[in-house]
Amino acid sequence: FPEVVAASVEVVGAGVEVVGAAVEVVGAGLEVVAAAVEVVGAGVEVVGAGVEVVSTDVEVVPAAVEVVGAAVEVVGAGVEVVGAAVEVVAAAVEVVGLGVEVVGAAVEVVGTGVEVVSAGVEVVSAGVEVVSAGVEVVGAGVEVVGAAVEVVAAAVEVVGLGVEVVGAAVEVVGAGVEVVSAGVEVVSAGVEVVSAAVEVVGAGVEVVGAAVEVVPAAVEVVGAAVEVFPAAVEVVGAAVEVVCAAVEVVAAAVEVVGAGVEVVGAGVEVVGAAAEAVGADVEVVSAAVEVVGASVDGAVHTIPSPR
Repeated sequence: FPEVVAASVEVVGAGVEVVGAAVEVVGAGLEVVAAAVEVVGAGVEVVGAGVEVVSTDVEVVPAAVEVVGAAVEVVGAGVEVVGAAVEVVAAAVEVVGLGVEVVGAAVEVVGTGVEVVSAGVEVVSAGVEVVSAGVEVVGAGVEVVGAAVEVVAAAVEVVGLGVEVVGAAVEVVGAGVEVVSAGVEVVSAGVEVVSAAVEVVGAGVEVVGAAVEVVPAAVEVVGAAVEVFPAAVEVVGAAVEVVCAAVEVVAAAVEVVGAGVEVVGAGVEVVGAAAEAVGADVEVVSAAVEVVGASVDGAVHTIPSPR
């Protein structure tokens, strides 16, 4: 999951702190600063407009994410990861940016496109294609993550085990998740996404709007480029402060530029043109983000988690 700055911000991980336009994650030992993405702790450092996060799209992938082995190198506006640079141990992982990043046993991102091998996850060029656990994504702005599939960027984001995305539209099959046309429709684990907006219903998750990512249980997100992950989060003003996993977001941190974000459910409320949502498995969303959820899943608390 990291977050998207400006266009869409997404922060995932336990104990995440976002300050200003930079994203800093102090829980999982990950730190993202300014447009560049710098991961500290696992010996991974990403610098440049193109990172797992891209200048306008900064994403931090979190408590559910562990980086091991080779370092992560970001080239140009794209992200390139070689070897087992990024290993995600969890079910929720998100990556947002010009280049789509896929997290798995081995992640490799090249140019503005993303290519992942190993866990059977492969993403190519602007279009993302993932194979393996029945996950295939084809089209621009689509991201898929290992066992947990997520579609981010221009397209909507879908989370599920077997996920298949085709063209700008997202289609998820595998775990009974299906997304059709420009809109994302997910059905199976009680997840359903319809039309350009993403609407997920089932595990108590509902998302509406383009570029929406839904991962947690009892989560509702509304707006474009929205990603919500749960946990006890409290957002005040344009800044978001999470009092749960020792996560604090100050000012327009991980800028969420849009109609503002509003999270309601597991004690999460975000309001303001620029809002951030962070917490254990927290995900910060972007334009017009509205999250509404009740029950919070232990692994993925009710706050947009990174993705």
